[in-house]
Amino acid sequence: MRTILWLLYVILFLLLTIPVLLYMRVLQRRGEEQRVQQIVDTLVPFWAKSLCKLAGAKVSVSGLENLPEGGCLIVSNHQSYFDIPVLLSVLKHPFGFVAKSSVHYIPVIGSWMRHIHCVSINRDDPRGAMATLLDSCVKELGEGHAVCIFPEGTRSGGGEIKPFKKGAFVTAETAGVPIVPVVIEGSYNLWENSPMGIRPARVMVTFLPAVYPMQMEQKQRANLPIALRKTMISQCMRMRVKIYEETVRPKRPGPDSQPAGGQDGNSQKRPEDSPCPKS
Repeated sequence: MRTILWLLYVILFLLLTIPVLLYMRVLQRRGEEQRVQQIVDTLVPFWAKSLCKLAGAKVSVSGLENLPEGGCLIVSNHQSYFDIPVLLSVLKHPFGFVAKSSVHYIPVIGSWMRHIHCVSINRDDPRGAMATLLDSCVKELGEGHAVCIFPEGTRSGGGEIKPFKKGAFVTAETAGVPIVPVVIEGSYNLWENSPMGIRPARVMVTFLPAVYPMQMEQKQRANLPIALRKTMISQCMRMRVKIYEETVRPKRPGPDSQPAGGQDGNSQKRPEDSPCPKS
């Protein structure tokens, strides 16, 4: 039932924003870009927060002070379809994402994506996708916009963070902007890990200190995707343990109660047992 209500809300909200998009087009023709940006800064975070709330997501964020002013490349792990609304819900000013080109052709959604400066790439053409990153993405970064990219290239579904593709790091180096690592933990429990559809879940978002590829030596830059992935895996593990302690451990029976596993006392596997494992 929650899943049906959530999907109906998404459709209804998008339909209701069509007049807003038409009004924003008029404002752009008048050269009132500041007013357009105010509308975007109001509606997009509201939409994202409402999606998370309706899904039952309890989102907490830390490290926002690590997000610098101006253009920066946000490098995030990718656990779920919910990652984008989760990220948009924790910031006052929305930022664009690097997404596959087919999404940009979806009515209404594509229009909003353009307003938050998203960059579309053709995944079926790796060489062309890289050229787009070094063109459109660098342009957006150079104009002072923050852009988010998921360097794994696909969702992990709560498993270990996948190896990073190098395109994001080449883009940041070319644009001369800092990279802000972001770790999301728990979003996969909202949908991907639920056979019954959307369900409530605890989600944590951590913005790690920015790194500056342009200030590194060549060897450090070459090793940055591997080093940053290791750092993010460690942070993901700490966040998963914290969620486990807050949500699972308090519900476990006391010492005088029979364990859920029966007489043998089989206990639930703890998140410490493997690096950022899939629950």
